[in-house]
Amino acid sequence: QYALSSTETWLADARAAAKRLGLERRLKVIPPFYRREEYLSALARNFERSLKGVEFDHLLLSFHGLPERHVQKLDLSESHCLKKSNCCDAIVTENKRCYRAQCYYVARELGRRLNFPADRYSVSFQ
Repeated sequence: QYALSSTETWLADARAAAKRLGLERRLKVIPPFYRREEYLSALARNFERSLKGVEFDHLLLSFHGLPERHVQKLDLSESHCLKKSNCCDAIVTENKRCYRAQCYYVARELGRRLNFPADRYSVSFQ
């Protein structure tokens, strides 16, 4: 998932290092892969293995937290992220780089792939 505080900091450092070493043209940045089939399939397989034979009532998917201002800063419309109750229900232009929306997307996909009804899992941020 994309996070302004970590992704942009890392990217600036990587670009500076590549420039110093004369490797700018060789630096390739991979965009967030939260929607990639390979990632989602691997994640679902890991969950299936971990949960096999385990009885539970509810699955809590916990992601790292970010300050709300970091999430809102990427909403150039200034009218979507955390302004609407359903702002993370789908990835749209206003939230395509939103860490929170990407986490919810992964959670929904994981729930779908594991055949978990929406009331059997929830999302939290630490």
